[in-house]
Amino acid sequence: MSTRMSISLFSMFLSFAVSFNALAEVSEDLLEQAEKSIAEGVEYLLAQQADNGAWGREPAITALAMQALYQNQMEEFEGEIDQALEKGREFILEHQQPSGAFFGVAGEYPNYTTSMALVALDMLDRPEDEEAMRQARNFLQELQLREEHDEHPREPDSPFYGGIGYGSGGATVPDLSNPQFALEALYLTDHLDRDTAEAEESRATWRRAEIYLRSVQHIPEDADDDWQPDPDSVIDGGFVYRPDQCRIREATTDEFEGEPISYGATTVGGLKSLLYAGVERDDPRVRAAVNWLKQNYTLDENPVIGPEAHYYYLWTFAKAMRAYGRGTLELADGEERDWREDLMNKLIELQRQDGSWINEEAARYMESVPELTTSYSLIGMRVALSDASAQ
Repeated sequence: MSTRMSISLFSMFLSFAVSFNALAEVSEDLLEQAEKSIAEGVEYLLAQQADNGAWGREPAITALAMQALYQNQMEEFEGEIDQALEKGREFILEHQQPSGAFFGVAGEYPNYTTSMALVALDMLDRPEDEEAMRQARNFLQELQLREEHDEHPREPDSPFYGGIGYGSGGATVPDLSNPQFALEALYLTDHLDRDTAEAEESRATWRRAEIYLRSVQHIPEDADDDWQPDPDSVIDGGFVYRPDQCRIREATTDEFEGEPISYGATTVGGLKSLLYAGVERDDPRVRAAVNWLKQNYTLDENPVIGPEAHYYYLWTFAKAMRAYGRGTLELADGEERDWREDLMNKLIELQRQDGSWINEEAARYMESVPELTTSYSLIGMRVALSDASAQ
């Protein structure tokens, strides 16, 4: 393993455990159950890889499955995981374009696919893949809307300035899901541009991203250390899908005069992105997002939305909480919850007998694809387990 792994995805998830203060006790029984659950999930995922190295027929799902396996290397699967990772690597590299982007099989979702592929390749840390990764980073940075964007220039007063869209077709208006994928990939591969001519552009990317994150968070422009969110209004500190769009099928925004509503997956995605951008934990923006989670805390569903994107929420929640660096949350009613214990219990409860996970209540966002939801779950479980085990 390379010494550079301290800045890789694996290290981000596993090396910061000592930063937690006053970690709550997690029972040995639960830790054992979690390890057993992970082993069953890994066995399932290994069995689903196609002969061409793919999972779910798509390079994005393949790259996510690779991340899940890499983070959950276990003695009983020694050798199998290495072989699976190499086959997956070859499959995703076949889908890189001259632009540096990685396309799906049908040429769809280049931002999502490129972000996932970049993280997977960075984990493997092969010197021969460095140029492919640099090109992928450049593609993601070029997608960001800004003054000098080739096709869709935006000025800083635009609510979409600093955002990143799908990267294909007419879908150029950024939501929060696309940028949070791209920003995580850029954050984890920052070492590729550090001390190079591209370093200043990378810093500019993050400055612009902060501006966009402000436009999708329900927080006043002049919020200071004394500002408190109002849970009875739309200015609640949470994050929305897009400045102009709610993205909730059943929910109504009438009581807030048409304003988009904050919900779980966007709020944890926004929180994670703020922290990756270097925003301090005591900044009003971070405190507001965490306060929203305390007010709406649940792992039974995607808060506010319900069952849609439940696994996406759990996966992003785990990474946001890891970045936040606290093992417990004091909820609005004063109850203290250990999110790691809650997450492990929830994922153990949801796991199917064959070792997989699937969203049986809402298939939207591809959560009926077990390769996808199982990968989400294995990553989330490992984040929670590694923190709890290190207390």
